[in-house]
Amino acid sequence: MTKYVTLAILALGLFAARALANPTPVFAGYATLDGRQTVPPTDSPGSAGASVMGWFNESVTITVSCDGLEDCITDVTIWRGQPGANGEFLFSVFPNGFICGQSTESDAFDATNVGYLNAGELYVQIHTQAHPDGELRGQLIPSRDDPDRSAAPR
Repeated sequence: MTKYVTLAILALGLFAARALANPTPVFAGYATLDGRQTVPPTDSPGSAGASVMGWFNESVTITVSCDGLEDCITDVTIWRGQPGANGEFLFSVFPNGFICGQSTESDAFDATNVGYLNAGELYVQIHTQAHPDGELRGQLIPSRDDPDRSAAPR
């Protein structure tokens, strides 16, 4: 009996350690970006993917990956708005310059913005030198069923 209790405690400890090392996000969303979604639309051949994930410890990771853009990226921004309409600027994802990959924006992604995400009211926009008002855009879709969805371009 002691042997089984010890194994159960050991298994529980390993499970807890794994959960702490890779906790499940509290909220997540993803977007597929293209020029047809910008307002007005662009004829950009580029595509991009974006994901946002947040955890109980208030850490937020925003990942953007893109391909085929017409020019250098000048900014990646998050806006509140519905598809097909310009919205309210919320924050720049990469305030210190764009680097393909990840940005941690814990302060900018507060409880209000999580509410907007869960309501489907946020979109990501990629700005370039050729399209300063936005070359690509995509609505962030809450990812309740698949919080680990990749931000790879589609």
